[in-house]
Amino acid sequence: MVDFIPGVGPDNTWPEITVSTNGFGEQRALKDRISVLTIAYHNLGSQQEFLKRDFEAIRSYKASWQMARRYLGGKDQMTKKFYDVYSKA
Repeated sequence: MVDFIPGVGPDNTWPEITVSTNGFGEQRALKDRISVLTIAYHNLGSQQEFLKRDFEAIRSYKASWQMARRYLGGKDQMTKKFYDVYSKA
């Protein structure tokens, strides 16, 4: 059983990510990387659910939703989808 979520600090918070204001391209690249990471957490949850590891699956789904909400925003489509999956898990 996993008793932590990779990427979350010891105080159970997400790390601060700062974005340089040097250009739109850098912000877009960071958003793309965060999107990939949130999808990875979601996919991990899907595999854990398939393996009947429900507690771990819920934690992974929660991690994907929380990360998306924090870094992509509450109105982002992925954030909404991840919340739906987490709330039904």
